[in-house]
Amino acid sequence: MRTRFVVIQHRFRYTVVALAAMLCSAAAAVTQAENTSTVFRYSVRPELTKGLPATPIENGRVILIETNRLFALDLFEHETNRTGRIYRGEGPTNVVLPGVGVYTLIVRPAEGDPVRLFVEHLAPTLPFEIVGIEERDEVSNPTPVSVVGEGIRSVTFLIDNRVVRTVTRPPWSLGGDDAGEVSPFAFAELEVGRHALKVRVDLEDGTTAERSLGFFVAGPTPKIGDGQVIRPADRSAADTSTWSTAPNRVGNSGAPGADRIALARWDAVSERDFRGQFPLGVVAHHLYGIDYVEFQVDGGAPVRVNAPSVNPRTRVDGYWVVLDANDFADRRIEVRATAYPHNGIPRKLEPLFLFANQGGTLQFPVLELPAGRHTLSARDLPTQGWLTVRPAPGVSREQCVIVGRSGGWKDGNLKLENVTHETLDVNGTLLGFDHDNRLWLDNVRVVGLQNGRTAGWIAHAWTHQYYTDCEFTRVDRVFQHGPVTARNIVATDIYEDFANANGLYANITVDRLDRLADKSNHPDLFQFPANIPNNLIIQDVTSTNNNGQGLFTDDMRDVAVVRLDVTTVNPFRSIQLQGRSENILIQDSNFNGPGNLRTDKGFSADDVVMRNNRGAGSRPTNGQQPGVSYR
Repeated sequence: MRTRFVVIQHRFRYTVVALAAMLCSAAAAVTQAENTSTVFRYSVRPELTKGLPATPIENGRVILIETNRLFALDLFEHETNRTGRIYRGEGPTNVVLPGVGVYTLIVRPAEGDPVRLFVEHLAPTLPFEIVGIEERDEVSNPTPVSVVGEGIRSVTFLIDNRVVRTVTRPPWSLGGDDAGEVSPFAFAELEVGRHALKVRVDLEDGTTAERSLGFFVAGPTPKIGDGQVIRPADRSAADTSTWSTAPNRVGNSGAPGADRIALARWDAVSERDFRGQFPLGVVAHHLYGIDYVEFQVDGGAPVRVNAPSVNPRTRVDGYWVVLDANDFADRRIEVRATAYPHNGIPRKLEPLFLFANQGGTLQFPVLELPAGRHTLSARDLPTQGWLTVRPAPGVSREQCVIVGRSGGWKDGNLKLENVTHETLDVNGTLLGFDHDNRLWLDNVRVVGLQNGRTAGWIAHAWTHQYYTDCEFTRVDRVFQHGPVTARNIVATDIYEDFANANGLYANITVDRLDRLADKSNHPDLFQFPANIPNNLIIQDVTSTNNNGQGLFTDDMRDVAVVRLDVTTVNPFRSIQLQGRSENILIQDSNFNGPGNLRTDKGFSADDVVMRNNRGAGSRPTNGQQPGVSYR
């Protein structure tokens, strides 16, 4: 277990040396548990934390404090106000914490004003590390990957849920060992694209620990002239008279799925600018297969893409083409796409608007922040292009922290780039209020200040939300309102539902979905209780240590779930479908946990296709229902 002291507020009438001595004395008698660490953060006077020793958590539950300099100690169960006092007294002291969470410790000296500290009791860390590869790494050459830890009995490595190697002696190597040395693993032998590495460690004490991460096998870069470049009819302006039109239906009208529409969403962010070559794509599925996706820009010649592959810019598996900014004057452009099934109804996507800016003549507003903690206040936003909030040059993501609640954003587009966003104990920290606006988080780390008691959701009531290459840790709901485009996401320690919003989820790893101390939470990976998903695509998502349901739905229609790998902790179901399900594709997925089709909760099916799935939940209880087919 880990505990963190955060000095957030202090007033004193005595010397800093005296206060520092008091704090050191308060923690001097701490008994350090194994596998623990302490992290100190402070807003002023770093000498206040000088000399503080290890964590005041013993066996994960107890604060042990001994001092003769204190008048009293108050310990509260909540961070933001003084409610739920669980102890008041003087040292020496043993205070039992009710569980994982954040506590307020008021240290009252014999003279002077009190100092308030946060004591944060975190969930246990894994007893091992994966060495040689990290989340979202791109690999092509043979690479040594291994596990490091104590008390290990055996290690099983799985890629895409298939066992690659089980090792019963060190070194615990994915590629095997050569005379006791870690051997490289030949990643290049895997298919180009995203893969999931799962490591299952059996420990000598009889317990098992597991961790997953997503990585990419590098592929070819886009090439001009290979038939994947789309160009406008005119360099200077769009030719609206030459847009292609899609028929109402294609293929054999009597074939399976002929009356079902294709499912398709852009993998790109609207209203952004680009220079040079710019790959963009569409993720598309149909119950019985996609024939091709057709692209067109500003009325230029249509280009067909016949098979999916990995977009080298977004790293999403889909149908993609290349724009070249040199083909345009610096201006706003419009891209259109239509997904055609072999047999069925084509899906015409909403137009995607971008800015070709090869000459750099188009300027968009930027707000650069120095190192420190900042609050954002609503301001006018551009309705074309983005207002970008980012660190000043030389300031890292960790040094630029946005805190507090920011509301009242109206029409326009707001982008947070390369910052850290700390949430509060409120519902919604970035509020759009149902205006015609968009929110984009790019390479943002979102972190909760509390454990099990944190923001109910992050973004609220934006017309569209984009999340690219982001990290989320210690938050309740990650994606509460939509529609959402989320790609290349890492989420750890999620306390409520990971996703309730409609949209596209691609290349996502979720680890440790668990309510922890807040027993009022009801965590699920994907749950849609209040809205009917429509044109929802979940692709290449891995969730381990899932202490909640996996795919948990009520009524839904036009949904594709492809390569979802979810491992639930008993007794939670990896898949539970309720309500009416229409035009649903669940394919190439692993449901490692029980499953159920809840007819007692109104489940009925009209074209639910479950193809090439694995795991206990792939053949759910009560699964032989009209309208459900297994292939």
